[in-house]
Amino acid sequence: MTASATAIGLFRLSGDTDVAMLLGPIAAAVLLTLIYDRIEDDAALQRQLHADVSQAQERLAASERAAGIAAERERVSREIHDTVTQGLASSLLLLEAAQRSWPEEGAKAEVQKAGTLLRQNLADTRSLVHELSAPGLESGPLPQALEQAARQYLDSVIVHVTGIPARYRPKFAMPWCA
Repeated sequence: MTASATAIGLFRLSGDTDVAMLLGPIAAAVLLTLIYDRIEDDAALQRQLHADVSQAQERLAASERAAGIAAERERVSREIHDTVTQGLASSLLLLEAAQRSWPEEGAKAEVQKAGTLLRQNLADTRSLVHELSAPGLESGPLPQALEQAARQYLDSVIVHVTGIPARYRPKFAMPWCA
């Protein structure tokens, strides 16, 4: 509208003889409109590309966190197996050998108690190693994880949840606690 009024005014100032005064402002307005539309399209595309890159970076970071958690759990699992579990198994074998050769009956009972305790410790350690290496537990719902853990020690378990379930993401968590 402004371009049309300017073109008509310039054309009249030229005595209605200079066509360039009529067409120049209109052509400039059309050209500026086309340039502005192109800039807007490019800016929208740039915003979309930026959003896509941000989402890809978030997915990559989440994937790297998950891989780090899995690697740390695997490392801890191997370490427990290679140290604690092997030590408990060796102690159990030594106690069983001592039990077979022990001369006094009272001492044998104590060795049997120690063997029972070591068997329980060995079972607990194996259970811990299995839990650490169990895939998917960290991504499952908390009520199911609690029920699964409780069923190892109790025959009957009921988990009652009140409220609306929400995903919890701690700000500061150790990799093996995620």
